[in-house]
Amino acid sequence: MANLRRFLHLGWVLSLCLLVLGIARAEEPIQLRFTVWDGDESLKILRKLVDRFEKENPTIKVSLENFDYSLYHQKMLTQYAANAAPDVAMMDPQHFMSLAKRNAILNLNEIYEKDPDFKIDAFYKEIVDVHSDGKKLYVLPRDIAPMGLIYYNKKLFKEAGIPYPDGSWTWDFNIRPELREKDFLWVMQQLTKVGGDGKVERYGYAPAWPQLFTDCLVFSSGQTYVDDLKSPRRIYYNNPEIKKVFSFVVDLMNKQRWTPSQLEVSSVLMSTTQQLFTRQKIAMFQSGIWEVPNMRKALKPGSPEFFDWDICLFPAYKDGTLCTPSGGSGYAIFSSTKHKEAAWKLTKFMAGEAGMRAMAEAGIAQPAIKALALSDCWIPGPNTPLEQRWPANRIATHNGVPFVRFPPPADYWPEVFSMIDGRTSNVYNDVMPVEEALSQAQRDGTQRLTMLLREEDLP
Repeated sequence: MANLRRFLHLGWVLSLCLLVLGIARAEEPIQLRFTVWDGDESLKILRKLVDRFEKENPTIKVSLENFDYSLYHQKMLTQYAANAAPDVAMMDPQHFMSLAKRNAILNLNEIYEKDPDFKIDAFYKEIVDVHSDGKKLYVLPRDIAPMGLIYYNKKLFKEAGIPYPDGSWTWDFNIRPELREKDFLWVMQQLTKVGGDGKVERYGYAPAWPQLFTDCLVFSSGQTYVDDLKSPRRIYYNNPEIKKVFSFVVDLMNKQRWTPSQLEVSSVLMSTTQQLFTRQKIAMFQSGIWEVPNMRKALKPGSPEFFDWDICLFPAYKDGTLCTPSGGSGYAIFSSTKHKEAAWKLTKFMAGEAGMRAMAEAGIAQPAIKALALSDCWIPGPNTPLEQRWPANRIATHNGVPFVRFPPPADYWPEVFSMIDGRTSNVYNDVMPVEEALSQAQRDGTQRLTMLLREEDLP
């Protein structure tokens, strides 16, 4: 009888232990890996957002991992191949297809269509479409980044007696002085300052990188580098009109000297064009909105370095056509995740109002949700803190969206473009004349494209 009681007692203790163990396991939080390439100010904001997400979702823990952009996409592919992919990963239009075609990332339609609180129509159609393959959306957009933004020094415009840009200016291959401030080249010329020794003391305009300027001129003049923006089969770098644009850009650098050459910026001035703008060595500077945090650091209101500045859109071609490059990013869910529902919660949070509002208030990223891009978290208003009021004309980022052009999303294009870019950069480095550089780009780019297309057709 004593043995029976002892046996029953041990059984009860064992049952209790199993129950406690089961409860403990049930309460263990879900672990998600979340990878991004954001750095500096963006990464600080993401860490705060992850903390907030975990507080709002106590059963989910998020490990935030950051990789340099130059290696990021290769890491995502190799991690997936090694069965060690993250749950949620930052993606962009140029690289998501290499994962989507391998079924490495999920078709998000199948998830968000079951979520009654989610509305894909709230996002800019342009950034949704470029992250889709047909009607399948693989990346939930976080931001859209038109690159046709010109930062301009209002102080220098005022000193030169030139009205601030109002969006009505245009460009042509020849200066049109009769149009005055309506002609981009005339404004560029007027704002360039040359010293008594013949050296340029201040340039009228400079892009963040030379190819950005070239792309704006190529696109707005009606030209294209490829036959099909979705799936290129031919490239057109030997097009006489494209050669004309490259030659025009080189002349502005080396003959008119209204914009600096890449060699002069890096080797002589030993700076970046953004830094030259904040030091008032450049009157107009072109880039995307991501420059704002560094601008605000360098140009604090009340400091000796401060001057009034703002942004406007790149000029249209003389016929009124406006078309500029754009970037953007978002978040994808790897198909290997064991926690699809939790991964969607994280994705929807980071690419939702909470995530976009935080990035917008820091001036880093234009929200991919249109209503937020038009709200006071992005467009400065009377209650906006002083240092966040620059640039004031942030509505230009919204106005520029209908005129953006994204790089081809085909998974083979980054490799082809890398080959082409290695040839065209010789123009800006003053290593090779335009005709020779573009002929090489056409030849080598076509060879690489043909080879990759053949591989596409293999089983």
